[in-house]
Amino acid sequence: MRLTFDWDDISIGEDKAIAGCLELKKRFEHVFFRVSSSGNGLHFIVSTSPYEVIPMDFTEEEVIAHRQDFLDMGLECGGRFRTDLMRREAGTTWGRLFTVKDGKSCGEWRYLE
Repeated sequence: MRLTFDWDDISIGEDKAIAGCLELKKRFEHVFFRVSSSGNGLHFIVSTSPYEVIPMDFTEEEVIAHRQDFLDMGLECGGRFRTDLMRREAGTTWGRLFTVKDGKSCGEWRYLE
């Protein structure tokens, strides 16, 4: 399963985002990010490659644990996290990030230096 993060109401240059990005880079070798479709948030994905987004595979338990950690840091979207837990419990697809929402597109994936 791919590991993605959804941080709402934050931009890449904010102190809180910088701290979160540093933590992502401590945990994972290759991370990509993009601006969410609202323009007011960030999406992250852990990759096996620094050159293109090739999602790294994680267990469901690992995905939940990492996202919980970033929720505890006040970064991960709590609504998405809780909804994903309910979807998982119901046996439906969870952990997705949308490319287009409400007719608006996300930014391009960029490598997190």
